[in-house]
Amino acid sequence: MNADDGASQTIAIRLQRLAVPVAKSRVPTYKKLGLEPLVREATRWQELRSSGLAWGMAAIGKAEPDRWVELTNLFGSTGESALLAASAEVEIELFRGAIRDRTVSREYGISQRFFAEAQGQQVLGTGHRLANVVARALMADSSYPWGTAELGDISGRFPCQSVDRKHWIAISRAGDLGRAAQASGVRSLKSMARSLEQLRKSSEWRALEDQRGSDFHRARHESPYFAHMRYTVEASKKTISMYGSPAADDPAPQGRVEGICKISRSALNLLLPAMKGIRLGWTSASRTLA
Repeated sequence: MNADDGASQTIAIRLQRLAVPVAKSRVPTYKKLGLEPLVREATRWQELRSSGLAWGMAAIGKAEPDRWVELTNLFGSTGESALLAASAEVEIELFRGAIRDRTVSREYGISQRFFAEAQGQQVLGTGHRLANVVARALMADSSYPWGTAELGDISGRFPCQSVDRKHWIAISRAGDLGRAAQASGVRSLKSMARSLEQLRKSSEWRALEDQRGSDFHRARHESPYFAHMRYTVEASKKTISMYGSPAADDPAPQGRVEGICKISRSALNLLLPAMKGIRLGWTSASRTLA
């Protein structure tokens, strides 16, 4: 066993709070963060929620009004999650600056990571709800699934307003929705499904799913400020080594935190084209179907 005897041994860190206490004048704007277009788009989604009554009335005689109202509520919920993800970026940037100018200690990178993980969670939730928006847009047509084979548990229309888990899908079904949309022959529905598939297939989305899998289902590596052990095997030699906490001027810990932040922000950036494409597609499809 090897031990780094000369290094400090930080065992645990208890932060007093998760937020950075700063003056309002120092809080970055969405425009400065490059998120203003996404915030506008997400707000439009919430505005569509208020159109539920009009959509439901327009659907009378051709489709179930409650199916259309269910869709409007999903628009609102999806917009809210996208806005929360954008707001998390404000907190991430505040911590980034405070750590850089030493307003707070570098260990507050734990809080920065917390907001990045929360952002990633909201981004993933937005993606799954986008899939359900597209699914319910397709199912608003009584001809769904237009003869499409091998759709499994989405081969029939979901009941309106169902809270049963089997009537809610993950974004991983984007390919199946795409096949059904193609069979519909409705250009706007095909456009909606294509926007969803592009999001699902992107390398940025896969990276976020991998990060989420590590954080929620595997080890979730502890933040990089602590003493730790490492087990290695080299040429049949087995060694347990104890390492001290990183030096105060070591940039590696913040670099690791920034890596996690980059994954969630990169996926967040993809929500704008996906949400815009799906919204515009539905605006057209709603007129066609009603």
